[in-house]
This record gives sequence, structure tokens and C-alpha cells, in this order.
Amino acid sequence: MEKLLKSNLFKRTLSASILGLIFIYALLFSHNLFLSVSILIIILSFVELSKIIELDRYDILRNLLYGSIFLFLFLNFPYFFKLYITVFFIFICPLVVIRKINFSLFYRYLPCTYLPSFFVAIFYLLNENSMFLLTIFLGIWSVDIGGYFFGRLFGRNKLFPITSPKKTYEGLIGSCILLILIIIIMNLKYSLFSHATLFFVFLSILIFSVFGDYFESYLKRRFNVKDSGYLIPGHGGILDRVDSALFTIPIIYLIL
Repeated sequence: MEKLLKSNLFKRTLSASILGLIFIYALLFSHNLFLSVSILIIILSFVELSKIIELDRYDILRNLLYGSIFLFLFLNFPYFFKLYITVFFIFICPLVVIRKINFSLFYRYLPCTYLPSFFVAIFYLLNENSMFLLTIFLGIWSVDIGGYFFGRLFGRNKLFPITSPKKTYEGLIGSCILLILIIIIMNLKYSLFSHATLFFVFLSILIFSVFGDYFESYLKRRFNVKDSGYLIPGHGGILDRVDSALFTIPIIYLIL
């Protein structure tokens, strides 16, 4: 029992459960608290990301200024926000990662171009349907949980052998299975999606959850960093927990 209590799996499960319950409670019962939690996530992610990409104090100040401008534009011009998501998340980020483009301005201003979209997308989706937003988060978590446990139990074939060696094709199958179950159960209970929308939501969560995790792994590999931080026992930093959501939530807002 003592060995179990000290294991990384136990720490990982306990911390994820506690944080998950707080997150779900805030989402369902207090939108102001949920938005406050989202702001806290952005602030902590900003600090960790700035450390990963080694920003100096002037770069940090510039990112804070430009990030505030982006927040204003995104909140006041939804169509501009959707165009931005399309360009930055669907084209620029995958291009930089896949082609391994050494574009210094991309990394220097990554915090202000990457993080505000998460909060703004949450703000818009929360006003639409909190149960829908909960389903999206449960779906994102199911991708992570299914991939983690199926990968540990059956993982043999590496999905990203260099950038993210712990990811396997078997883990991806586990992610698909658990994600399908979560979405179908929530949709049967709350009638959230049409069949066509259900398919696009499934693909979007799966693809961009995996890519969001891969994107952070790429950044850590690019800047020779092992973990984004040590804030969450068994997980690392806050970025290690929200990397998938940072990509997926804006994409879900875009397609809906």
C-alpha cells in the first residue's frame, strides 16, 4: 500500500481527480468561478511557456501588451477571431512543426498568439451551453486517459518516436474508443449534437488533442526542456495538463 501511495500513477490519478472535480463544479455551478479558473490557467501557462522559450523581460512585456490587444479584438470581433483560429491553429502551427521551420518571431511572440484564444473560445462556448462545453472537456480528457492507459498496457509501436516517444498507435486506439464512448453517452443523455456534427466533433477532439500534446512536446524538445513545470504532482506543469485543450477548444468554437 505504501508503495502504491508513493507511485507516480497514484499521484497522477489523485491530482487529476481533484482538479477535475473543481473544474467541473465551477463549469456547472458558477460561470464566474469557471472563467476565473480559466484566467488562472492562462496566467500560469504564460509563465511556463515564457520559461520554456526563454523570453527576456522585454519580450514578456511585449507579449502581455499584444496579448491584451488580441483579447480585445477577439472579444469584440468574433469573425476576426474565427479567421485568426483558422490561420494560426490550422495552418501556421502545423506548418512550423511539420516543416520544423526555425522562425524566431513565431517563438518570441508565441504566448500572446497562442494563449488568448483558449480563454475567448471558452467565454463564447460557455454562453452557448455549459453542458456542451463539459462534453468537450470530457472528450479531451478521455483522449489523454485512453492514450495513457492503453499505451502502458499494450503500447508497442511508436506514434512520434523522436518528439513524443511515449505516444503509441495502441494508445491512439484507446483514445478513440474512450472518446467515442464519452461523446455518445453525453449525446444520448443531453441531445447535444446532430449525427453530422457528432462526427466532426469527434474528429476535431481526437486530431487536435493529439496535436496539441505533440505541439508542446515539440516545443520542449526544441528548447531542450523536460517538463513545463512542477506545479501538479504526477503531471508536471499546468501546460502539461492543458496542452490538448489549448488547441482543441478554439477549433471546436470554429467548427460550431
